Amino acid sequence: MFVCVLVCIRVGLCYWFFIEVLLLLYTEISIQIPTKVIRNVIEWKVLRKDG
Repeated sequence: MFVCVLVCIRVGLCYWFFIEVLLLLYTEISIQIPTKVIRNVIEWKVLRKDG
């Protein structure tokens, strides 16, 4: 019984950690990609204006 509780806790922690990592990655990507795209578009427009 006690072992089962320990296993459940361990699995739950692993699962929670996995979800946390996924959320972090998702937020990183969803923040970084739009800013990169916007920056590229701005640079492209500025370069076209200059060129």
